Amino acid sequence: MKELINSTETINRLLARYGVKFGIYKNGEFKEQLFPFDPIPRIIQNSEFQFLEKGLKQRVNALNCFLSDIYGDKQIVRDGVIPAEFIYSAKGFLPPCDGVMPPKNIYSHISGIDLVQSKDDSWYILEDNLRVPSGASYPMIARELQRRSAPDAFSCNSVIDNRNYAELLKEVMDYVNTGGINVILSPGRYNAACLTGIVDVYPAINPLGIDSITRGIPGFDLDMNRIFPGLENGSMPEYIASKIIDDLSGSAAVVDIHASNIFLEEIPQVRINELSRDTLVPLAKHLNVDYIWVHSSATVLESTLAYSLNVIGTPTLVVEMGVGMRITKKFGDQLTDGILALMKELGIWNGDVITPKEPIISEDGEVSFINAGKSGVFVPCVGHWKNVKKDGHIGDILNPLTGEINERILAPTDGIVFTLREYPIVNEGSLIARILA
Repeated sequence: MKELINSTETINRLLARYGVKFGIYKNGEFKEQLFPFDPIPRIIQNSEFQFLEKGLKQRVNALNCFLSDIYGDKQIVRDGVIPAEFIYSAKGFLPPCDGVMPPKNIYSHISGIDLVQSKDDSWYILEDNLRVPSGASYPMIARELQRRSAPDAFSCNSVIDNRNYAELLKEVMDYVNTGGINVILSPGRYNAACLTGIVDVYPAINPLGIDSITRGIPGFDLDMNRIFPGLENGSMPEYIASKIIDDLSGSAAVVDIHASNIFLEEIPQVRINELSRDTLVPLAKHLNVDYIWVHSSATVLESTLAYSLNVIGTPTLVVEMGVGMRITKKFGDQLTDGILALMKELGIWNGDVITPKEPIISEDGEVSFINAGKSGVFVPCVGHWKNVKKDGHIGDILNPLTGEINERILAPTDGIVFTLREYPIVNEGSLIARILA
């Protein structure tokens, strides 16, 4: 219980972020407000719920019989139980449906019955919702956020799971299906039919650095990806970093996309701290990248966005790709296909996806670095993402004044070139290539 109460603020923040709202009429105006969340659950014993379930089934059957009668024989009118004008003048009555009998004579396939409990513990019906109610989404998202924030409350108690709602809905649709295709109508552009979760897109974490082509924040001489998790009471960059962490925490997955730096060409790859390997590698396999590089923890800076999120339990995958700080359309399309495949795996996308390519997975010890021993102009003679043999010719560093070869670059091992120098000017120590052995 204490765990649930302590997670209230986090859950309310996520409900706001995901736009979990409902509409009410107040003073003649329609207004939306956030779905209220109470951390203390209403506990209903199994025996009590079985009693409620029996009554609700009886009520739904009665409502369906009523709809069948008023659109069919209208016996209830002939018997004088309900005046005809009550029915025909009702706003919800649909004259085009008069005389139409749906498959299995079922008019209400999904019923949302609102229950209230009085002070004496008696249960009452507040209202019946029969027009394909959307209310099921509220307990589903609230339960999911509770499960994320307070997992022990569910693992240590016998709580009936509600995640099979989609399967139950399909069973109902299959039951009344007469041989056609099951269809769920959506509210058009306000509800992406295939999207069952929330996807937030941040075009740039550091928009101030775009014009200067740097991760630094103008005026502060700080690398934006070196100040996480930030500090709410700190400087402006630290405050921004802390709010970004707050906004992303609790996500099912975060994909932190980096273009290659201005000097290099990188194949689409995911880089993972070895401390997060067990959690992240299974997710990374769905991203349709060519390569997954598991780094040693010593080489991963603790002040990065990815490290800060992974430490607090938000799975974050760092993707590197592109040419000279540009993500090419080819690489962008490849990763987009992978993100949709990952969303499918996480259960937030129901559309068609590709089968992700099988990535190469390597450890630090399988990667060889080639650095320039001389300054000059680097001219490659090997292709990117191509195999090389040990002592194979990678390229030459030329003297820009005489054209003479200052250094001949050879492969230190057999392997495949997954990083290659794109910017020709090099200084002593500049990275030329990385080879996966």
